[in-house]
This record gives sequence, structure tokens and C-alpha cells, in this order.
Amino acid sequence: MRILALDDEFVALTKLTALLSKYGKYDAAANSSQALDLFDDAIFNFQPNNLITIDIELPGINGVDTQKKVREWEKRNNIQLEKGVKVMMMSAAEVSASTFPNLNEGCEEFIPKPFNGHSIAGVLNRFGLISD
Repeated sequence: MRILALDDEFVALTKLTALLSKYGKYDAAANSSQALDLFDDAIFNFQPNNLITIDIELPGINGVDTQKKVREWEKRNNIQLEKGVKVMMMSAAEVSASTFPNLNEGCEEFIPKPFNGHSIAGVLNRFGLISD
């Protein structure tokens, strides 16, 4: 499995990549521009991501807009949502449809922070990326 993890908080990104490292190769990004470059590089190198984890509250391009850019790329390249990369959004803030109205467009799963290994494994299992 190939994973892209995006979080601007160093501690959260370090914890997340430590949890994800047992499931496959990962790239880590501290901002959306870097993450989108890594997403493009993975595709260019014929190693597309199976999973992208995105913190919602990011400086510059927020997480919701980042996942929209990923979905726009997939749409331009005729990749249907169910065949595209799985997107898991996360946040320590209270998230609602009023604060992020487009959250559910292209995001398959949301988990609150702080997360743990069990919650991450549960999402990967629901995505069909791992089995029990």
C-alpha cells in the first residue's frame, strides 16, 4: 500500500506516519502544496497512492480544498470515485457541515484527533486496504 499523510503539526504527522508505516510505504507532507506535488510524483512514477490522510485545518490551502484538488485530478483523468484514492480527513477542531460544507464531497471517512492505532486500523479495514 502507498500512503500520503498530510498534517501541518509535526507531532501529529510523526505519530500518524509511525502508525501507518506498518501498512506500507508513505510520504509525509507538512502543507497542501507539498502534498499535491507528492501526489503527482507518485502517479508519474506509476506508484499511485491508495490512501491519503489529510488534516482539515491547514495554513494556505485547507484540507477540504486539497482533497477537492485530488478529486478534480481524478475526474479529469476519468477515474471514478470508487476506483480512486481513499481519503481520510481528520481534525482536532469540531467539524460540521456549516464549518466545512464540502467535507463529504470526495472524503470517505473522517476521524477526530487525537487518533490511535485502533481508529486508523478501523478506517483501513473499512476501506478494504487491510483485513482483520
